[in-house]
Amino acid sequence: MDNLIYSKILSEPVDYSSIENLFNRFIHNLKTNNNLGCLIFLEHKEVFTVGKFSKSKYLNLDKMNGIRIINSSRGGDITYHGPGQLVFYPILSIKDLVIKPRDLVDVILDSLIKTFKNHNLKIKKNVIGPGVWIQNHKVASIGLKFDRGFSKHGMSVNFDIDLKKLEGVLACGEKDIDIGNLNEFIKIEKNFFINKYSEIFINELIKKSNYSKKNEISLSADSFESEP
Repeated sequence: MDNLIYSKILSEPVDYSSIENLFNRFIHNLKTNNNLGCLIFLEHKEVFTVGKFSKSKYLNLDKMNGIRIINSSRGGDITYHGPGQLVFYPILSIKDLVIKPRDLVDVILDSLIKTFKNHNLKIKKNVIGPGVWIQNHKVASIGLKFDRGFSKHGMSVNFDIDLKKLEGVLACGEKDIDIGNLNEFIKIEKNFFINKYSEIFINELIKKSNYSKKNEISLSADSFESEP
């Protein structure tokens, strides 16, 4: 087993309808190259997605506020994706890493909180369901799927989304959640955030993993693919 975890920033917005194919292609490459995982950062073309366990009204709608609604294989309820948002997909061999799904969720969220620990922000996780809040605003949502020893899906972080597009939408299916943007509280460039978050994520992953060679895990700044 190669102890590398790769990171990849996709430069062009990705259509959500192709996401399962993207996951499967990366997983195939992980198996072929005997790697532990890949951290994918991207932006999606504008869409609302609804998780597979949702019981909300959005399951019966094709559009909301003029934006397409499609079903997703992840957990959770309705979530917006589009311009001004960064999506993080950790495609990991949780079987090889010997990490529990619940622990991986904590690694993802705790890494985001620790990324901003020196910025005097009132930031915490799981205020109303899973996610990360700054003050009373939810700035990050999470929904995962675990399939045949691999993790799929991940976390979306709002940097500067158009909040008007969420009018009338019960974020994550909850009426008491106010969605916000990071840029309301701190100005941070996306690439700087990605580098800092990735480093913290690997450190947190090593702490939670029971992989026998976890202290040899390292992060490579590029992956085996150039674009999706």
